Amino acid sequence: MVLPPQGYFGISAATGGLADDHDVLSFLTFQLTEPGKMTPPPDAEIAEKDKEKYQEEFEHFQQELDKRKEEFKKEHPDTQGQPVDDIYETVSDRELRQIFEGQNRIHLEIKQLNKQLDMILDEQRRYVSTITEEISKRGSNVPSHQGQLELDNIVKTQEEVLRQVAEMKNSVGETQRLVTGIQHHPASSGGIYETTQHFNDIKEHLHVVKRDIEHLVQRNMPSNEKPKCPELPQFPSCLSTTHFFIFVAFQTLLFISYIMYRSQQEAAAKKFF
Repeated sequence: MVLPPQGYFGISAATGGLADDHDVLSFLTFQLTEPGKMTPPPDAEIAEKDKEKYQEEFEHFQQELDKRKEEFKKEHPDTQGQPVDDIYETVSDRELRQIFEGQNRIHLEIKQLNKQLDMILDEQRRYVSTITEEISKRGSNVPSHQGQLELDNIVKTQEEVLRQVAEMKNSVGETQRLVTGIQHHPASSGGIYETTQHFNDIKEHLHVVKRDIEHLVQRNMPSNEKPKCPELPQFPSCLSTTHFFIFVAFQTLLFISYIMYRSQQEAAAKKFF
């Protein structure tokens, strides 16, 4: 370490009963000048002879580095033509990779949801067709007015469910199309604004799908099974006087024991001085 004539070196350490090298926080180098006196620039404090010496050392290290680079290229011909900086992942490359991984996960989840919606849609269609065929088979056996109303209500409900599932499927398909477009054209002419707009559209479509699912679940849930607010827990019983005094005495005993233990530790620490 080279310090100027007015330079000082010190350390910042923690103070305690016994300080050692494990308590050092940082090393400090500083310089004291008289009030009103300008501090000379750093280059002026280095002599010309020292500058030449440092420059020679720098050139020597630079030549040694270039020599080792050439030796490495000869030993590893596979890396010829590949810049050294390309071997390591930059911050922008890592962020781009994380974005693509997130898009792939979203794409897979949307495909899975799309398959499930197709299954639900087919099941609802079969159910509606079965009910319609059952009504048509009865023919002359005209049911009562109440039974006919119940059947009509079931058919209308199933048709409504079918329509909502179809809308959800369309929303999921649109979201999947947007995600696929971003993956296939990550650097389109629209730039960052277009990518942000795609993400906003995806977020909006996912919100629509979530809202439709919640509406569908609440619509098909029976009235007696609709979610209710949780009941308040029972208020605990009051503490008796005997238990209260026992608790206070126990706390006092613990406090006195802690004071005595701390006094013994402070007395033992003073022996180091």
